[in-house]
Parts: sequence; structure tokens; C-alpha cells
Amino acid sequence: MRRFLLVDDDPTTRALWENSIRHLVDDVEVTSMASADALFVDGTVSPDVAKNYDVIVSDIFLAGDVTGVELMNALSPEVQRKSILCSGIDVPRFLEVRRQLGLKCVFVQKPLSPTLMRCALQRVLDEQIPSSECLATPIVEIKDDRPVLLVTGCSSGPGLKVAEALAEVHAYRVVLTAKASSLPFMRFHFVECDRLVIETMDLRDPDQIRSAVANVIDRWGRIDVVINNAGVCFRSVVEHMDVESELEQMQTNYLGPMALIRQVLPSMRERGRGKIINVSTLAGSLGMPTMASYSASKHAFEAASESLWHEMRPLGINVTVVRPSFFDCPSLHRIVSPEKASLAGKLRGPYADYYEFMNSFIAWCLRRRRPTSPSVANRIMDVIRTQNPPLWINATADAKLFHLMKRVIPANWFHRALIWTMRIVAPLGRDYSRATRRRLRA
Repeated sequence: MRRFLLVDDDPTTRALWENSIRHLVDDVEVTSMASADALFVDGTVSPDVAKNYDVIVSDIFLAGDVTGVELMNALSPEVQRKSILCSGIDVPRFLEVRRQLGLKCVFVQKPLSPTLMRCALQRVLDEQIPSSECLATPIVEIKDDRPVLLVTGCSSGPGLKVAEALAEVHAYRVVLTAKASSLPFMRFHFVECDRLVIETMDLRDPDQIRSAVANVIDRWGRIDVVINNAGVCFRSVVEHMDVESELEQMQTNYLGPMALIRQVLPSMRERGRGKIINVSTLAGSLGMPTMASYSASKHAFEAASESLWHEMRPLGINVTVVRPSFFDCPSLHRIVSPEKASLAGKLRGPYADYYEFMNSFIAWCLRRRRPTSPSVANRIMDVIRTQNPPLWINATADAKLFHLMKRVIPANWFHRALIWTMRIVAPLGRDYSRATRRRLRA
């Protein structure tokens, strides 16, 4: 059995190395860690490292106190010859570091491709690196330069329409993702081929996110565009929302998409290009009754996207938020209600009129506009084709109208107008409210 040690603070990169190792070696044991600190005792590398591992793979920049260069410098020349150091720094800079420190390890320059990783591993395994040479420069390959696009939530709504449109464009390589329960539909609807694959991804499961990204990079070497479309809507007044439902909504609409973005950013940053397209809704900027939790998740997603836009713009990565109207999204067609919210509607308890009003309002909006998933998908396709798309795109006419109103009308007036309108259309709480004209003054 051959033993490998992987030291890298990026779990996706560790997964890629492990895939490459298992392609080359049958009987193998792989140990992964994010930091090299545990390998050192009293400032020196443990002698067990040389005895316990046949190959050591490390990134130059690691979490913790010890860098990859310090790790390699602490190893003996014999151990260095069975070690691989990888980084995005340029070759001349590494050559200077190697000359100064006398390193004998193999150097692999990022961005990493499966072919380059396996070549470096093969050289170390076959002991083909002479003592005077330690550099594995990127190999010239016959590359497929078609962009790689990854789409989440492809089983319905705009995600499905975008997937159908991308499946027809042979200039793209496409990764369609959905939950395991939707895979039968996906495999019936789409035919996998050399440029289209289907991956399982539940945004509530960080392991599935890491695995899917690692599989794509191992297969095609990169991800150029991510379209975060998946979402879920738990509709409830604040009093009826339970913690479990709130956490699931935040995980699906905010935490999961952000975890996916973190997995793809390193390879985008190393290549100096990429696009992240986040599909939000009007609820991301406008709160409505029974939609507090849903709006909170979308508010968080939009705020994080704006910060990400500032962080990524100098690095060549575009970030765009596509915002259709709050009712024109797949998650609002898959409304989920916590138990208390369901009981309130059935038993005609407090807030039952809130749920009835919002159900009728959304149904009226959908009847008036008809499904507009194709039009939203067209806007997303426009963003994919645009070299430098803007941060905000209001994808429907009513989204543009509300955005304009919020910009032109002072916030207090805007919300007073909404309250006045709702009092006329649906006087919520009228039959059970105990509110008086005298308000509490602290």
C-alpha cells in the first residue's frame, strides 16, 4: 500500500488530488489536512512524516502558521524528491525560491488540470525527477476551450429553461444539478453526452457541493460560469415560523449558494476570469406579509452578492444578481408552510386572513402575467453572453417598476402607500386585532 499526504486548505483541491491519485494507484491510503502545523513538533518537522508517507503534496499557501515552502524546506532532500509543491505564483519567482532554499521537490503551477496533476504524480511515483531538476511546468495539452457552465435547480422554473437553452448551444459544456429526487426527471429530459453532464447537488449538503465541483473540475479542469438558481419558499408570518424551517430556507437560499461560490472562486481567481449569476427575486428588496423568512434569505443573498462584486471585480470575475418579480420564481410555486401556518389557515385562527390574502394575490399575479420563466431564462442567457454585465438586472417589468419607485419615492412614503393600499384591498387583522389608537410609549 502506498500512503499519500495532502496538505491544502481548499477541500475542492484536496478532492481533485485524491481523484488523480486513485486514477493512478489502486492500493492507496490518503491523509488530508488543511494545515501543516500538526506535522511540526517544537518548530521542526516530525521524523514520522518521512516514514509514514510515500508521497507528500502541499500547496504553498496554507491555513495555519506553516507555509508549504517551510514544510518542504524542513524535509530532507530524499523526502523532497517524493514531494509535490503547487501554487499560482509564476515560475521565475519559484525558481528564485528554489535556488535560495535548495529545494528538490516537484513544482506544479496552478491552475491545476487533471492531466497536469497526474503527470506530476507519475513522475514522483516513477522517480523520474533527477536530483538537479524539481520543476514540473504546465504541460501543453490539446484543450477543449469551450466554457464550462454549472446551473443549480434545473428541474423547474427558469433553471429548467436555462438548462434547455444551454443544451442546444454546442459552444458550451454544461453541468446541470438537482436534488437526488429530481434526477429521474432530469435524465429523462436531458441526454448526457461529452458536453452535458448531470450532477447531484442538494444545497443543504456541503459534501454534495464539494463533490459535484470536484467532479466537474476533474472532468473538464475548470468552471467558468455558475448560475445559482435553486431556491425554496417557506411562507409564514413571523410568529408561526419554526427554527427548523427557517434554517432550511436559509441553507437553501443563502448558505448553500454561498458555499458553492466559495468552492469555485479559487479556480476562477487563478484563471482571472469567470461569472457568478445569482437569481434572486423582488422579495430580496421588498418585504411582504407572510414572507419575512423568505425575504430575509434573499436580502442576505443580495447583500453578499454586492460585497462579492466589489471583491471580485479587480480579479476579472463578474457577479450579477438577476431579480425577477417576487412571484415569478420556481420557489414560489413550491410553497412550503410550517405546521403552525397550516393550522392557522385550516382553523381560521389569527393570521388566517394574511395567508388567504397572499395566496389570492400571488394567484392573481400569476394569472395576469402567465408563467414568465422563459423570459427570465432569456435574461440569464443575455448575462452569460455579455462580457461585462451589470451587478443588478431587474428581469421583469414589475421588478423594474418597484425598483424605480423605491429609488424615487422616500422610504417612509413608499411603505405608507403600501400599507394604505393593503388596508383597502385586505384589512388584515380587522376581526381580531386589539390595537387601539394609543400606541405604547416607552
